[in-house]
Amino acid sequence: MTAGGPTGEVTAGNLVIDGEDLVGDATFGTARIGRDASTLDQADGARGEPGRFGLQAGSIEVRGVRSHARSATGGDFGLKGLRLGVGIDGDTCSP
Repeated sequence: MTAGGPTGEVTAGNLVIDGEDLVGDATFGTARIGRDASTLDQADGARGEPGRFGLQAGSIEVRGVRSHARSATGGDFGLKGLRLGVGIDGDTCSP
């Protein structure tokens, strides 16, 4: 999934990402980095697996973001220029 860039900003509220990495230029507000993921408490109903790395923040602004995520949920998303491809082993599925 890709979005943003020249088409406009991507926005989200109450975002929870289950992922491997996050790359970009970031500004965090009230960040808590390295907590046990099962103790995260800023997003209602979202807890990670015990013993896994956790990061939560009251706010975050990321520019030029790239991420490999298994899931992302949020209260609201604004995705300008969305492109979504679904595939197996990196190949795009055809109808």
